[in-house]
Amino acid sequence: MIVGNHVLGGLSNGLTPQEILEAVLQTVPYVGLTAAGQAMASVARAIEEA
Repeated sequence: MIVGNHVLGGLSNGLTPQEILEAVLQTVPYVGLTAAGQAMASVARAIEEA
């Protein structure tokens, strides 16, 4: 849920859901597809709950 807390913070500071998803997408070369996919799922859940 740490990622979710950061997503909520980003949303409350004016980021759009699309900008947050794009930022996670940019991490793929650094963390790998599996970790980025898990992060995307966490981000999607946090956006739905917001």
